[in-house]
Amino acid sequence: TISKLVQMCKERDPRLIRMEERERRAIMLEERQKEQRRQEREAERLRKEQEIEEKERKREEERQMEQRRVEQEKDRIRREIQQLPIEMRKLFNKPFFQQQKISEKHIDCVCLHATREELKTIVHELQASPQKQLDQFHHLFQVCKQRELDKKTKKEELEKKEKETNKFGTLPWTVAELKHLTQLCIKFPRGTENRWDVIYKEFLRKQKSSPASSNQSGKSQPYRSLEELIATAHDLQKGNIKMPTKKDTNVLKKNTDVTVASATATASSTSSSGKTKTLSPLEKELAEIRSRYETDVSDESWTKAQNVLETVLRELMPVKKEQQWSMETFWEQIGKRLADYGKTPTDCEERFKYVREVLICKKKYQPQ
Repeated sequence: TISKLVQMCKERDPRLIRMEERERRAIMLEERQKEQRRQEREAERLRKEQEIEEKERKREEERQMEQRRVEQEKDRIRREIQQLPIEMRKLFNKPFFQQQKISEKHIDCVCLHATREELKTIVHELQASPQKQLDQFHHLFQVCKQRELDKKTKKEELEKKEKETNKFGTLPWTVAELKHLTQLCIKFPRGTENRWDVIYKEFLRKQKSSPASSNQSGKSQPYRSLEELIATAHDLQKGNIKMPTKKDTNVLKKNTDVTVASATATASSTSSSGKTKTLSPLEKELAEIRSRYETDVSDESWTKAQNVLETVLRELMPVKKEQQWSMETFWEQIGKRLADYGKTPTDCEERFKYVREVLICKKKYQPQ
């Protein structure tokens, strides 16, 4: 009962009622002020955005006007350049200049090599004095003649320099060269000291010792430059140069030195009486087997690496079965072990297949 009386007094006390009213009005005033400040901030933001948009619009208009002005100026200069030679020829068709018997070649030389300002000087600025026009023309002709000579000399020097710096520019890379370059890049990976100098030295050493460094006439061909070797290596890495595959028969015939015919010709020899020795069926089939491989699988190039390859095969065959390697992983592991000998995983795989085919072929021709 007492609490009810207290509550009724609070509800009817004019002082409490006035205090609550003041608090309610203060809250409402604060909310209105907050809303007003929010609206002011929004209006300020919109005003700034409009100012920025207006500046951008004016800047874009100025840019477009400047662009139109530049284009108009270019068009004017272009028309002037086209028109000045015409006016120059019209000028020399006048009687005064006809009497001077000026060569058409001289006029063409001036029209071709003189600047726009120089032509304007003759055609417009000296229009009141034909003699001054003629004197200026003779002076300008000597200048233009020297310009023509300098331009021709510069062009010849540039062509000569291009020929000297790119002597192999028209000679395509062979498959053997690309394979050798790939092997050297694997043998000398990134981090090798003076890597490209080392690779180029090794590449050049084999190129000098290779018979392919001489052309059909017996004259030695210029060697490939270091810049060309580095550019070709980067193209190989990026895939810009496609390495020929076994299916690319036409490419292989053009770029490889070993075909069925060349292998047969190499295998054949002449006797002391000058008669050609006939190849046996075994020799013919061995030559045909050799011609089917893109990489160098010959015994000569595998003299040092063959024993290592056989040892690695014996070591990794059980590991392959145990860890269930794919054939690609298997040959990659073998290629890593033979990288010091300049052999890639493809080289190892093809050498293995080649030796297996040779053994099967020889066994087939063994007497029973």
